Amino acid sequence: MFSVLWFKRFFLSQHRFIRFTPLVSILSLILASSSLVLAMSVYSGYETTVKEAIVNMTGHLVITGRKISTQQDIIGKIKEDLDPTLSYSPFLSLKSLLVYKGRLSGVLLDGIPSKKSQHRVSLENRLIKGTFNLTDEKAALIGRGVAKKFNLNPGDYFHIVLPKMNPDGSFQNKHQQLYVEGILDMGFYGFNSRYILINIKTARNLIRHPAAITGLRFLMYKESQIEMMRAKFTNKLGSDYKVRDWQSIIKNVNSGYFEAVRKEKFLIFFILMVLVLASAFNVSSHLSITVLNQIREICILKVMGASPFFIFSLILTQGFIVSFVGTVIGMGLGWTLSRGFIMVQSFWQIVPSDVYKVNTIIADIRFSDMLLIFVCALLICLISCLLPTWRALKLSLREGLLCE
Repeated sequence: MFSVLWFKRFFLSQHRFIRFTPLVSILSLILASSSLVLAMSVYSGYETTVKEAIVNMTGHLVITGRKISTQQDIIGKIKEDLDPTLSYSPFLSLKSLLVYKGRLSGVLLDGIPSKKSQHRVSLENRLIKGTFNLTDEKAALIGRGVAKKFNLNPGDYFHIVLPKMNPDGSFQNKHQQLYVEGILDMGFYGFNSRYILINIKTARNLIRHPAAITGLRFLMYKESQIEMMRAKFTNKLGSDYKVRDWQSIIKNVNSGYFEAVRKEKFLIFFILMVLVLASAFNVSSHLSITVLNQIREICILKVMGASPFFIFSLILTQGFIVSFVGTVIGMGLGWTLSRGFIMVQSFWQIVPSDVYKVNTIIADIRFSDMLLIFVCALLICLISCLLPTWRALKLSLREGLLCE
């Protein structure tokens, strides 16, 4: 009963200043926690965006040989470890030159099967212009970066030049005319600016090898299988083949930049926690003012037999309510701002792709990040409430009863 009456007096007091101070504390916590949620979701979203782009393009595992192989060369050695949960697709990568209207640039031809596979389903979702169809051996799917650089659109024809060195040191170039069937946003700047997807038969004709592949790409039903299957494949294939997972591919494609982003995420977290610390001081100041303005009531409770623990919990609960309300509302606001960040990117390109290597960033709101923000914010605020609570316990009965 004492608690209910105390909280009623605390929140519905006729003293305007007392009513105003918890609102200021709650508002400061809302701003601090929402900033944390937004920042963490963007940094986590960057990791998710890059991962999805790599997995869509290369799969969870990639097996490549030191020289051109055939699919049977690889499958014959690992067939005992294959199960229905694994989906694999052959590919043939060739370095070449794209020539269009007197301009040329180095590109990477990626020959893939024309039939649908689990990899194809992921890439079809990234089509932004044209159609996704490689049944015609002259059809090509290009990244949006290549399309923008050469001003290519679906239906436009261009030439591919594949340099080949003869034993005598001279070059014999292989030419092939292709047309743009579709334009893809592959989700990663390095892919969009270099990759051209073609029918694997076309790639094999360019090197005059009817069964050649660079390697196999694997998709796992569960990501927990990746490390286990990588170890099995490495053991079976030996040193003639290289088995890489998507994490090692990221390191090769983006060097140490991805690791730098992960470190920056934790750095930003601690920097923004300063805002929470400042909000905690607001909560502490508000409780101190409350104690000073309600000395008489606190001392009356002591005279009536209230234990120190009861008074301690009473004051601390007030701080907890303010901290909890501000943090929860702030996290909800941060979630809303994260969704707004996604919508804004659909209208304006606010992420420079040549700097961050992606065109858009998914705002990935992870439960672990939200829990960490909630616990840290609440813990800091509760610690800041200990000093005014301790002052309330040390109040003299004489001083309180004489206070008007």
